[in-house]
Amino acid sequence: MHGRGGGGRRVLATGHDEGMLEFIPSSSLAQLQEKFRLDLDDEECIHFFQDLINESVKALFPQIHRWAQY
Repeated sequence: MHGRGGGGRRVLATGHDEGMLEFIPSSSLAQLQEKFRLDLDDEECIHFFQDLINESVKALFPQIHRWAQY
């Protein structure tokens, strides 16, 4: 649920088990949007995460290879 915080800043309200709401400041919301790439459609998201996984595997492969040689 999106709402407006003080000063016209966007906030995200999240529900809790006890019916309480927690408001996330707009700066944190921007970080979430950036990290989770909410701006991408489904197809773009698939390619983004495939590239991210490939980069991660390439970065970790030399370490895994050294470990496997022991």
